[in-house]
Amino acid sequence: MPDLEVPYEVRQLIAKHLESMEQVEVLLLLARNAPRSWSVSDVASELRWPQRGAQQCLEELSRGSLVRRAGSGAGGGTYEYAPTPGDRDSIATLMHIYDTRPLLLGRLIYDRPPTVARSFADAFRIRHKRGE
Repeated sequence: MPDLEVPYEVRQLIAKHLESMEQVEVLLLLARNAPRSWSVSDVASELRWPQRGAQQCLEELSRGSLVRRAGSGAGGGTYEYAPTPGDRDSIATLMHIYDTRPLLLGRLIYDRPPTVARSFADAFRIRHKRGE
């Protein structure tokens, strides 16, 4: 599947909601196991990640309306796969691309131009000088 054959809807999903392969992995984990609710520690354990990384991905996906916080409790509550109906088909196609052409998907995510907001924020990032 050359880049041009990736459906527009999938490109839009990536552009609007997915900034990293980590987010894709969390989204697809929840999608493949829907309607199960996942705690942060469950996601971290399943993907063998630190809890902080799993928490961050879940929060970002929740802000993008692809997953929702299903409950609260110890450890930050649980999350469920809950995209809009229009995004469900795009996520199914995204899953197929992930399974069959992961390098293509990586290129789609990481080779895109940075957003204006990200570029602006990065301009103010404090960087340490070498040797400090």
